[in-house]
Amino acid sequence: NNNTTGSSNWQTQLTNDIEKIRRNANLPSIGFALVIGNTPVLTAAVGRSNIADNISATADTPYLMASVSKTFVATALMQMIDTSSTTSGMSSLSITINDPVNRHLPH
Repeated sequence: NNNTTGSSNWQTQLTNDIEKIRRNANLPSIGFALVIGNTPVLTAAVGRSNIADNISATADTPYLMASVSKTFVATALMQMIDTSSTTSGMSSLSITINDPVNRHLPH
């Protein structure tokens, strides 16, 4: 499960290393991707997506992100706000750092 043609030693080594991490952490599976620039060069998974039915995890196995997504959203918003405030002093965003979250992401 990779986005490059053929298999190479570094891909095998990386996958093996992540498998060791998975086993040491006692996790059922880990999905991972290596992106260089904007190009995914490896997408893969190790372990089982369903232990009871012995189904292997794949690069397409969905995972719950839970609260981890809060970090991504906060970082993206801060970068957007920072970029808009440093470009010609004019903000094209309708969001500021002081806005209540529920104004833009109602629950």
